[in-house]
Amino acid sequence: MKIQALLRLKILAFQASSKEPVGPALGQLGIPIMDFCTKFNGSTQKYINDTPLNVIIYSYGSQKYDFLIKFPDFSFFIKKCLIPFGFLNIKKPGYIIYPMDKFFYLTPYIIYEVISYCNLNNNELVVFFNKYKRLFNALKSNGFIVFSN
Repeated sequence: MKIQALLRLKILAFQASSKEPVGPALGQLGIPIMDFCTKFNGSTQKYINDTPLNVIIYSYGSQKYDFLIKFPDFSFFIKKCLIPFGFLNIKKPGYIIYPMDKFFYLTPYIIYEVISYCNLNNNELVVFFNKYKRLFNALKSNGFIVFSN
């Protein structure tokens, strides 16, 4: 099948509805809105409700479509782990702002918890280790002190 249109949306898990932005965007492509909403909501029941998922929708024409769900960036999961403890003050989405007079000490267990939540569908060890290294280096460059032992 030939792809006629490609649509990228950010939808909260288990909250797709015919309202904006999902309904009008799908209506322009001729995709049945309620059918997409029921399939999307059914496939995202295992995620936490407020997780913003990146969705790529492929339209093949004549009301045929397919969609792919991708996880958000690591910054979302770091915020989810650290905000309940009062560590972060979030002003803009996607940016981690922390006071310069405090140091944040993280253990490998916290990083493991973030990645294990990211890895619900994919449990390969190589992918897991690459994500751990990437997140570990990102935290260190943002001023967090990460214990390695």
